[in-house]
Amino acid sequence: MIKKQKKIIIISLIAIVVLALTYVVLKATVLWGLAAKSDKKLAVISDMSFFERVGEVLKGGDGTMDADELRGNHGEKIINDRPLIFDQVERANIQELVVHNEFGGFRLYRGSDGELYFEGAEALYYDSQKLAQLVVSTGYLLAMQEVEDYNTDLSVYGLDEQHISGWFEMTTTGGEYYKVLIGDKIVTSGGYYVMLDGRDAVYILDTGLETSVLVDVRTYLVAQVAISIPQDSYYTIDDFSLVKNGEPFISIDTELTYEDDGKTISNYSYSMKYPGEYVPSSSNYGKVLSSFINFTGDSVAEYGISRYITDENGDNPEFIELMQKYGFYDENNKLYYQLSYSYQNRTTSLYISKKSENNTYYICSPSFELIAEFSADSLPWLEWDLIKWVAEPLYQQSIDLVETYEVISHTTGASAKFSLSGEGDRLTVKLGNNTVDTKNFRQLYKQFLYCQNDGYADNADNVACSFEIISTLRDGTVYDFKFYDVATRKSYYTVNGKGEFYTSRDNLKKMNSDLTDILAGKTVEAQMQ
Repeated sequence: MIKKQKKIIIISLIAIVVLALTYVVLKATVLWGLAAKSDKKLAVISDMSFFERVGEVLKGGDGTMDADELRGNHGEKIINDRPLIFDQVERANIQELVVHNEFGGFRLYRGSDGELYFEGAEALYYDSQKLAQLVVSTGYLLAMQEVEDYNTDLSVYGLDEQHISGWFEMTTTGGEYYKVLIGDKIVTSGGYYVMLDGRDAVYILDTGLETSVLVDVRTYLVAQVAISIPQDSYYTIDDFSLVKNGEPFISIDTELTYEDDGKTISNYSYSMKYPGEYVPSSSNYGKVLSSFINFTGDSVAEYGISRYITDENGDNPEFIELMQKYGFYDENNKLYYQLSYSYQNRTTSLYISKKSENNTYYICSPSFELIAEFSADSLPWLEWDLIKWVAEPLYQQSIDLVETYEVISHTTGASAKFSLSGEGDRLTVKLGNNTVDTKNFRQLYKQFLYCQNDGYADNADNVACSFEIISTLRDGTVYDFKFYDVATRKSYYTVNGKGEFYTSRDNLKKMNSDLTDILAGKTVEAQMQ
């Protein structure tokens, strides 16, 4: 039994040696084959005898050369049987990359801060993934193969001056310089003929060049026209203003309330300053503000436009011509839209064109020095009527914020000016020197909160004011509402002298009745909703 086991062990060892010899022979054959294609000879087993190499394999060493040491016909590295046209240049080692192509080309350079910038587009954001592809496509030129039977007539490859598709120059931080010429696509369209300037050799590179080098520089530029705003704080945007056709259209401010630490926001509210002091629609206005979280379009139309602007008025004829080209001016030479807003004390000002036939807008951002194209579907609020910006309720002030509340019935002659102090359960209401039942007053006050905006109205020319409410807040803000009965069931109303809309007369009749009851010392009935 023991003799049989020894026999098996010996046979196994012999098999291992045979396999190892076969591996080494095959490896040597492949390497000698590569060497035969090169001017340099590869000394595969010059330092050891054949059997010494086998011994190294049996001991655990591989006895082979590193892939870096394999060289092609022109001294280039061979990696996985493919020639590396020049040693890899990683992103950190790029000093300058100059590209020329059918779009004109571009220049990527390393700034004094160590970052890479596209010349003329320094103020813009870049697409990081596409930029990474450009770095690989120009810094790691691992060719599919070298073309055999090199033809000195470069027109065969589209690499002569008349037919060249493009070229790029790479300069490293260490001072190395490479220029690569790009010719025609190969017959199968699976790659491009390329040459390293100064080397009589033609290689085939994959089609990655088509989407990285042979493109417009705008491919790399992100069409972002303003700073990004965090998702959890866009509601703090302030000083929103929209101008249409040279005329102010709407202006909304934001009021923030802070905790005792002076930093934590406890509450916020919006107030419309133009065209009237209406209550803004919080839901619709929130949709507008959310547009600015990442205000980015579909593509960059123009960049580096600061060269056209000579002053803040944009009087440079070249700038005006550029704006006209993209439809920023109407037939009266007025800007279609002007948009501005503030975030953390930084103001963003933008110009917006008319809607194009392709259902897009162009937005000009002077601070980001670009004109970007946006889908009209991403900016629906540009075409909203005023009523979309206005909330349905006419009035939404907390009773605890009111200092005086005056109700005047011009039809009955009844009027009362209430003074309020305290808040919540401690709210005290007085009429002159007399204390008014707080519950009664709350019913009167609530009824006004139920007044709704019922749509656009004609003006109230030659119609007398029938009812009026003047609410003065403790911060000094005054809201003067006047109502004009212009139809059987509708009243036109104004806020501080400006009006656009109707409201129902039913609520006004109820407030008239409540006022009469309070003055008569009666209990005010539950509010009508």
